[in-house]
Amino acid sequence: MIVVLDYKMGNIYSILKALQLFTDKVEFTNEKNKIKNCQALVLPGDGHFFSAMKNLQNELEELIHEHIQKGKPLLGICIGFQILFEDSDEVIKESEVKTVKGLGLLKGKIRKFPNSKHYKIPHMGWNRIIPDKKLKQYPPYFNDYMYFVHSYRAIDVDDQVVLTWTEYAGEVFPSTIQKDNLIATQYHPEKSDRAGIEFLKDWINKVKKES
Repeated sequence: MIVVLDYKMGNIYSILKALQLFTDKVEFTNEKNKIKNCQALVLPGDGHFFSAMKNLQNELEELIHEHIQKGKPLLGICIGFQILFEDSDEVIKESEVKTVKGLGLLKGKIRKFPNSKHYKIPHMGWNRIIPDKKLKQYPPYFNDYMYFVHSYRAIDVDDQVVLTWTEYAGEVFPSTIQKDNLIATQYHPEKSDRAGIEFLKDWINKVKKES
């Protein structure tokens, strides 16, 4: 069973529909026992970093760490990518804190793109993902266009976990990362047509082999 975690973030229907192209064993839930016993976990969605972490401030955060410690596959998408890092400066206006702590599963920080009259923020639409130079072999979709919607990006990331990079707003930022059983994308593979669907297909096939 693949659990798509319900932590009150948006854009859930499209990822459920995409995963169900390749398996009927997908469930959208926040039930403790189902998360504990799932073969793989997906952290999906659009939304605010502060809200995402607030919604995980119960057993859900602990269950995510437990899932990783057991060596089971985890896929993070968009906000599910960002919360894997150490912290973010995407805080609510009423808050006195300047950063919000993330899950800390990856080294790095989430920071907003700098304001510029030359680029629109958020970064929204199709953009190319470029495979890291250390990859001797890689699937075709790691040199293709994916769909992005975000105003914040990861910085100070360990290059060893970066699979692909993307250029925007005059800089290059990590767009796909992998560390052991954890893989995550800043883009939305479920909205990225053929390339994104192939990415999800390969991930599900890997989950099936490891189960």
